[in-house]
Formats: sequence, C-alpha cells, structure tokens
Amino acid sequence: MSIQPISSSPDAYRADNPQSKFQQFRTDFEQLSNTLQAGNLAGAQQAYNSLMQDVHGADQNGKNTTLASDLASLGQALQSGDLSAAQKAFSTLQQDMQSVGQAHHHHHHHHAVQGGQNPSASGSILPMGL
Repeated sequence: MSIQPISSSPDAYRADNPQSKFQQFRTDFEQLSNTLQAGNLAGAQQAYNSLMQDVHGADQNGKNTTLASDLASLGQALQSGDLSAAQKAFSTLQQDMQSVGQAHHHHHHHHAVQGGQNPSASGSILPMGL
C-alpha cells in the first residue's frame, strides 16, 4: 500500500526545506489579501484554509500567540460570512506580523551590544598591584 501526498506540491511541506514553506505561506497570505480586498468571501475562505495548513505545518513552538489569535478571529469572521469583520481581522493580522518581525530583528542587535561591553567592564574592576 502506498501513501500519496495530500498536496500536489509536496516540496512545500517538507520539513527539511523551510524556504519553500515560507514561500507557500507568503503565496497563500497574498491570495487571502487579494480575495478579501476584492470582496470574494468564498475565495478568502479557501485561501484561509490553505494558510492554516501552512501555519500548522510549520514549527511555531507557540511563540506567536498573538498571530494565532488573529488567525482565529479571521477564521471566525470567514466562517460566519462576515466579510467586513474578516477584512478588519486581516488588517490586524498584518500589523501584528510586522510587529513580530520588528521585535525579532531588535532582539538580535541587543545580544551584539551586550557581548561588546563585558570585557571592558570586567577589566576595570580587578585591583591592580595590590
């Protein structure tokens, strides 16, 4: 018995290829954005389902609970057929994604600054010639 892949493009879901997962997420995210802007509720629901498969396929380790909450709100609005609420929820999701991205970049700069300060501080504390 052979197992067939669920997706027509199995590379997008391979664990050893995070770049293609990210590309798939971006493609589905843009599709969701376009369908919501066009007022295409059915298309938005389909794009949302694809996006959720991307999210569940990725290893998030529960770090982005704000984004998960935004996605849940968007899903509820789409399921209830409320296009206006879905558009608002999507806008919130976009803002939070930008915030998460900015916080992530800031975090890396912080470590570099700390590492540069430690050697000079420890050198001045040591008593010399005593």
